[in-house]
Amino acid sequence: MTIGDAPPMPESSRKGRKIARRACDLCRDRRVQCAFDSESSAACRRCSSSGVACTFLTDRKPRGPPSRRVAEARQRALESATSPVEIPPLPLAAISIRQLLPEPVFVAILEDFLARVHPLVPLVHVPTFRSRVASRDFDTDPVFLRLCIGLCAVTTASLPRKFASYEMTWYSDASEFVQRAAHLIHLSRLTNTPRWQTDAAFESIIESSLLSVASIYVNDFIPGWMFASEASVLLHDLRLYKKESYKRFTLIEQELIKRAFWQCFFIQTHDRVENPVPHTGMSHEPRQTDWEFMLPLEWTDEELSAGRVIPGARPLPAIAGFVAVIKVFVCIIDLVNEAFLSSPGTYSMTTKPLVPRLVPELGPPLPRICNHPDVPLIDALFRLMSQIDRFLSLLPHDLKPNRPVEPATQFPSPSSDRDIPAYFDIMKANIHITSIYVQSVILSTCLLRTRALSRRDDSLSVSDSWSWGGSSPATPAGASPRDNSATADLWRLREHIARELLHVINASSLWALESNGGSMVVKIREIAATLLEGEDECDYSKAGDAEKRSREYLARFVEVLTQLDHAPKGNHEPMAPP
Repeated sequence: MTIGDAPPMPESSRKGRKIARRACDLCRDRRVQCAFDSESSAACRRCSSSGVACTFLTDRKPRGPPSRRVAEARQRALESATSPVEIPPLPLAAISIRQLLPEPVFVAILEDFLARVHPLVPLVHVPTFRSRVASRDFDTDPVFLRLCIGLCAVTTASLPRKFASYEMTWYSDASEFVQRAAHLIHLSRLTNTPRWQTDAAFESIIESSLLSVASIYVNDFIPGWMFASEASVLLHDLRLYKKESYKRFTLIEQELIKRAFWQCFFIQTHDRVENPVPHTGMSHEPRQTDWEFMLPLEWTDEELSAGRVIPGARPLPAIAGFVAVIKVFVCIIDLVNEAFLSSPGTYSMTTKPLVPRLVPELGPPLPRICNHPDVPLIDALFRLMSQIDRFLSLLPHDLKPNRPVEPATQFPSPSSDRDIPAYFDIMKANIHITSIYVQSVILSTCLLRTRALSRRDDSLSVSDSWSWGGSSPATPAGASPRDNSATADLWRLREHIARELLHVINASSLWALESNGGSMVVKIREIAATLLEGEDECDYSKAGDAEKRSREYLARFVEVLTQLDHAPKGNHEPMAPP
C-alpha cells in the first residue's frame, strides 16, 4: 500500500478540534480523550453523542510522586500531633519595646516614673534599674522587658495629664495604652515562660502588681482586680509572708518583694473597706505572717547595694514615705477588722492588732469612746481618727504637711522648702489624703448604719472625751455644747474631715497631687461626695453653720478636681501600633 492509498484520518484524530485542559467526568471515567468540536461548545463531543451532561465535578489528582518537602512537612505534623512527650510550640513571635511605643518616648516615660511615680510604687532598685536601661537589657532579657512595660503602664496611668505630651498617636488615651501593655506582657510570658503561673517567680508578682495599679487608675477595674489576684496568689504560693522563704534571695530582692507584698496589702485593704464582699483573696496567712520582718528597711538604695547603713548623718531615705503609708494602713486595718462586723471572718486580714507590733510608738490602744453598744462603728471611727492623728504628729518633719498657702485658690510649687526633696511632697499628700479618705469611707458606712437607729433612738451619743491632737471639732450652731446627739456628732465629723482635706490640699502642690495618679482624684471626689450624703434627712437646726461650711468646702473640692481630673482628647484618630 502506497501513501496515496492510505485511508483517511480516523474520526478520533485531534486535528481541527479543541482539546480540553482537563477531562470531563465521563471521559475521565472511561480514560479517553476529551475533545470539543468548537470553542463555543458547551459539552465535549463524547458527552454530546451520549446525551449526558458534561460536568467537571471530580477532583484531579496531581501527576507524579508527591513533593519531597510536602511529604516531610506532613510527616512532621503527624508526628508532633501524636507525640506523647513533645507539645508543638505556641505560634508566637519575639516581643520588643517598639511594639508598645517609640524608644525616645519609652526613655521619657521611665524618667517620669523615677521622678514622680517611684516614691509611691517603689518596686525597682534605682541604681540597678538605671544601669540595666543604659545597657539596653530590655532588648535581650524578657523579664526586664516586662518590668519596663509594666512601669510604662503605671506611669501613664498615674499621670494622665502628661499622656498627650508623649505624642503617642497609636492610642487615644491611657486606657488603651495600659491594655496594650498588658497584652504584650501576656505574650512575652507565654513565649518565654509558658509555665509562669505554675513555676512562680517574684518578678511575676511585681509585673502583676504594676498592671493592677495601672488598670485601676484608668478605671479598668475588672482587669485590675484580676491582676491583683494574680499577684496575691503568687505571693501566697511562694509563702513570701514568712521570713524563712527569703533565704534564697539577695537583700535587694528581699526588699523589692516586701514592697510588692505591701502594694497587694493596700489593694486588699481598700477592697475590704469599700466592698462588703471583697474581690481579692489574701496574699498571706494571718497567723503565720512575720509582720515585723515584712516591714521594709528604711535604707537608701545605695545602702541596699552596700548591704549596710552608711555611717554618719544621713538624710531621710525616700522609702520612709512608703513605710509611713504602710503604718497608716496598719492603723486602719486593725479598726476595720474590729468594726466591720458584718464581714465574714474569712475576709479578715489579721488575727490580732498590728499597731502594737508595727507602730509601737503610738502606745497602748485607745479605750472605747462610744456609749451606745449597738453601733460599734461610731466608736471605731472616733478611735481611728484619734489614732491616725497621733501617728501623723510623730512623722518626721519631711513628711508633715506644709503650711497652707493663702489664698486658698493658689497651689504652692513643688519643693517650696528647698531642704526637702520633691518626692516627699508626693508622699506627704498620699499619706494624709489616704488617711482622710479611709476615715471618710468609714463615716459614710457609719451614716448608713446609724440613720435608722437615730430615727428611733435620740439617745445615741458619744462622750466629750475624744479629740484630734487636743482640738475637738466645733459644736454646730443651734446645738448646745452638751448636745451629743448622733446627728450633731456626725456633722462635726463630716466638717472635721472636710477641713482636714482642705488643709492638705492647700498645703500641697498641684504637681504633687497629680503625681499620685487617678487614685487621688477618686479619693478627693469620694470625700466630697460624703458631704452630700443624707442632705434630705439632715436636721439643719442641729447642723447649722456646719452645713454651710460643708458647702464651701465642696465648692473648693470641685475646683481642685477640675484641675486634677484632666483627660486630654487627642485631635487625631488612633493608629494601630506595629
